[in-house]
This record gives sequence, structure tokens and C-alpha cells, in this order.
Amino acid sequence: MGGLGWIDFSPEHRNRVSSVIDLLKPEGRIDELGIGIVRNAISDILFPGTSTIQTRAKYFILIPRMFKEYQIKFENKKTKPKLKEYLRQRENQIIRILAEKYAGNDDIQGIIGITLAGTYKSRELARKPSTIYWVGLRLFGIIRTSLSFTEYIEKHDRLESFVDLLEMTDDEKGDDRDAGYDDAFSISLPDVSRAWDEGLKIELTYEEADFLKNKIIDTQGDKFIGQILKDRKLMDIFVKVKNFSNMCDVFLEKPIPQTTKTILKLAKDFDQIIHGAHIRYNCVLQKRFGTEAKRDEFLTKWQDWWETITADGALIRDFDIESLIELSNTLRPFTRAFLRNWVNGLRKSVSVEYLDRLVTEQELANKGGKARLRMGASEKANNWIGIDGLSYRFPVVRDIVNDIKHGLGY
Repeated sequence: MGGLGWIDFSPEHRNRVSSVIDLLKPEGRIDELGIGIVRNAISDILFPGTSTIQTRAKYFILIPRMFKEYQIKFENKKTKPKLKEYLRQRENQIIRILAEKYAGNDDIQGIIGITLAGTYKSRELARKPSTIYWVGLRLFGIIRTSLSFTEYIEKHDRLESFVDLLEMTDDEKGDDRDAGYDDAFSISLPDVSRAWDEGLKIELTYEEADFLKNKIIDTQGDKFIGQILKDRKLMDIFVKVKNFSNMCDVFLEKPIPQTTKTILKLAKDFDQIIHGAHIRYNCVLQKRFGTEAKRDEFLTKWQDWWETITADGALIRDFDIESLIELSNTLRPFTRAFLRNWVNGLRKSVSVEYLDRLVTEQELANKGGKARLRMGASEKANNWIGIDGLSYRFPVVRDIVNDIKHGLGY
């Protein structure tokens, strides 16, 4: 199975390369029409603390363990290394341990840095698990802080103090579930032995899975991810469903809160409706820059989509575009207008010429001088360009839930 690794250069290079890598993920394809904000808003409602570049649940445990290890080693020492450098070196070690352990094992997926296995020591990942999982660690209450990863590290190294990182309230300090877990890093974690990395596996132990499940339920119990983890039967169903659309169909019939069902249906319907805009965008691209064969191919895609979308008259008629827009308070005005005009245009069965103008104007407003449909552009349009379906992080969350499920022995 192919994969990508990247080398750590300057922070500027890291950010550029990381952005390119992110675009290769299914949910990270180039957002030509600017609807990614809506997708992300819905994803945050259903699956807070997750992202498209997360892989396995174990990293929610490994990262705080490194902090805890640092504390155990140096809390009572007069001198200690900078946390930033210690974490960098230790994280590189753990990445390599797992990469070398699972290299060549195609049955085990989601090992961050797997392409570095067996390479020379100077190579390291530009974006490490500590930054990829940080928001989730915060939202799940595993690391109790409002600081970003960089702020958290810099604050410790600036103050050279463990105590100053505490951000718990008196109520939080007395939380029975966390009894015996909290430390001066404001971290909740099961017991950490000094040899926790010996025989390290990507699979969760029972204690780790139970801990992570309960942290997510405690902090996100009213969200879809928390509702799934509360019910063993729902977990089993969730990990077996193939895609987001099918998952919605299944769970709309399950005993979950109506508020969650409303979001699921809105998300599924939006995916179906906005897919037509991306088809028309590709039709315009092919008309300008493609071959006759490709133009025919995308016109067939459009005809198939149109027949499907109009077969159920209620889908377009009843779609609540205003509720969708309200979910995304950072949506730019021209994108709000585009979404309203697209839905209203479908309801009125306007001409494809009108729809093509909508997507062309939207790409120009969204991408500016980088728009492929700008005047004077010279492009290659051999394949699909832009977002091709919305999964709202479902594949990532399914893997995380599956890890917890297996760790619990379900």
C-alpha cells in the first residue's frame, strides 16, 4: 500500500507541506466552491474533537503519556530539558517504534509515520500526532486547558513550572471519575508506568478504551459521537456501515435524540444537493479545457444526478437551507447567497446556463486570482476537480469508535 512521509524543514515549509498533504485526504480536497465551512460546522456538531487527518484512537492516550512521563522524570529536579525539545524527541521515538513494528503489515492501518520505518534518524514528520490530536485532547477533557498546543508548550518552558499549567475549577478537581488521574499538567490519564512504551501496540488496552470512552461521554454525551459510545449496540452498527449516507439512513431509524436526527438528515440532504453544483462546475471546466470524451462523461454524471435528485420531489422542496446556513456563522456572504440561489434554482428547475453562471461566479468569488474559470486561464481538466461527496469525518470516527469497541472486547 502506498503512502506519504514528509521531512521537517522550517516552520514555514512545514505549514506549506502540511497543507498540501491535507488536501490529499478525502475531506480535504480543494474546496473550489467554498462549502467546506458548512461541512466542517456539521462535522464539529456531530463529531467534535476529530479531524480528517486523525487515524487511530491510541494517539489520544500516547500524547498525554509523554507529558506525564516528563513530569515523573523531572518534577523534582533542579534542572530539566525544555518540554518542547523533550516532547519532540520522545514523539519521534514513539512514531518510529510503531512505524517499525507495523511496517509491511497491510492489515494494520493508520500508523502515523509508517513511511519513515527503516529510514535514517534525521527524518521526522512535519505534523505530529501531538498537534493532530490536540483539539480532541482538550475537548474530551484529557488535557484541561484552553491553550493551543504551541501556547501550552511555550507557557511551560517560559515559566519552567508544572503548577502554572493547571486550569481546573474546584468542581473539576473534585470529579470522582478523574480521582487519581489528574496531575500538574492538568492531564487526566490512567496510571502510567515508567515502561509504558515497552511492547507498545496501536491497539487500546481495556483500561485505555474504557477511559477514552468515558471521557468522550462525559464531555460530549449530547453529541452524536457520545451517543454512539453510550450504547454497545449502536457502536456495533456504527462501525459496520460503509459510508455516511448509509449511516444516516440506519441511524434515522434508531433511538437517538431528535436533534441529532435533524442534523443527520440535513447533512445527508446537503451532500446530495450540493453534489450537483460540483458536477456542473466540472462540466464547465470540461467545456472550456477538456476533451469531447470527458465532456460527454460529465454530462452523463449530470443527467444521472438530475434524475436522482428530482425523483424525490420532497428532497429539494423541504430542504431547510436557512437552518443549514445558521450552522455556519463564519460563512461568507457571497457563499450564503450562492447556497440560497442554488437551492432556489433547483426548486424552479432553472436552465443549466443559469446554474453554470452560479458556480462560475462562486468559484471566482471564492478563489479570486486562483480561480480556474477566471478570464484568460489555461487549465488542464483531465479528471474530477474539487470536492466529490461529503463524509463529515465519518470514516475517521468509525475507525476511532472501532478501536474503542475492540479495546473493550465488544
